[in-house]
Amino acid sequence: MRKLASIQKISEINPIYVAETGEEADSICQVKIGGWRLIAKKSEFAPGDLCVFFEVDSILPDAPGWSQFMRPRKFKVGALKMNKFFVLSGGERVPIISQGLALPLSILPPEVGNACVEGDDVTILLGVTKPDTDVITKGEIAGKFPSFIPKTDEIRLQSVLGVLDELCGLPFYITLKMDGSSITIWREEDGLHVASRNFEKEQSPDDIFWRGALNCGYGSLPARYAVQGELIGPNIQGNRLRLSQFEVVAFNVYDREEGRYLNYDEFANFCSEYGYKTVPVLVVGESFNMSFDEIETFANGVMYSDVNYAEGIVIRSQVEKYSETLAGRLSFKVINVNYLLKHGG
Repeated sequence: MRKLASIQKISEINPIYVAETGEEADSICQVKIGGWRLIAKKSEFAPGDLCVFFEVDSILPDAPGWSQFMRPRKFKVGALKMNKFFVLSGGERVPIISQGLALPLSILPPEVGNACVEGDDVTILLGVTKPDTDVITKGEIAGKFPSFIPKTDEIRLQSVLGVLDELCGLPFYITLKMDGSSITIWREEDGLHVASRNFEKEQSPDDIFWRGALNCGYGSLPARYAVQGELIGPNIQGNRLRLSQFEVVAFNVYDREEGRYLNYDEFANFCSEYGYKTVPVLVVGESFNMSFDEIETFANGVMYSDVNYAEGIVIRSQVEKYSETLAGRLSFKVINVNYLLKHGG
C-alpha cells in the first residue's frame, strides 16, 4: 500500500540557480529521494540523511507547530513548478519541478525519531491523509467494500524504483491511467453488485456507478469474476473526455474462484468476449528494458486530447507476478507531471 509519509534517505543534493542572474540561490536546494526531486531548505539535509518524506497528494494535519507553514496550501502537498529557478544537468539549464515534501526527523516524537529506519511508514503516526476520491452521488450506500475482492491502489514508481529490476526482461504492457472514479462490479446469487472505491452502492436510477455499469452491459457479468475499472463521464473529474453518459473502462478482472487477477491475454480476451471497454493499451512489449527517465518522459507526454493531459500510465507484467519490493502484484503507476501541475494530486 502507498505510504503517504515515510522515512526516506536523501540520496543527492544539487544547487539551485536564479534564472535572472545565474547565481546560486541563498536559501533553497534540490534534493533527491528515490525517484523524486523536490525543494528543501539549504543546509537542512546532507546526502545520506534520513528525513520524513511526504508524497504528492498527501494532506498534512492542521497540527500545532511543524505543519502550519502549509496552511496557505490548505495543508496539501502538490507538484510545484518554479519558473524563476533552474538546476544544471549535463551543462544545460533544467526547469525545477518539485514533487513532494521533505522535513527533518525532529517533527517526530523523540522516541520515534531516534529509533526509525529507512522505509518506516509514519502516515498514521503523523495524522497524514489523502483526498477522499469517492464521488458523491444521489445513490445510497449498501455497505462496506467487499472483503473478498482486493482494493486497487497503485503505488507511484518514484517511491519503489526496485520494481524496474523485477520487471526487467519480462513481457509487459502499459495502459493509460484514466482520470475517473474507481468502480468494482461483481455478481452473487442475489444479482449484480456495484461498489465505489470504499463502499458498495444500492441499486438506483440516480446512482452513477450503477448507471455506468448497466450502460456498459455488466448485467451479463459471470458470477466467477469481478471487474475493476474507472467510472468516467459527466461531472467526474472534470469529464476531460467530454462524455455525454457514464461509462466503465476496465483495467482489472479478478478471478474469485482462483483468487487471482487475470493475466493480460486473459484480461483482453475476457473483455472482448463480453464487450467490455478497457482502458487504452499504449504498449504491449515482450521484454521490459525502460529506464526511469524514459518512463517519466513517456508518462509526461500522454494526452486525452490535443488540449488535455492524461493523468499518467500504469505498467504491469503481462503474466501476473509477485513483487518482493511491493509485497504484492507487480504493478505500478507514473503520474504525468504536466497533469499534476494543472490539476493537482
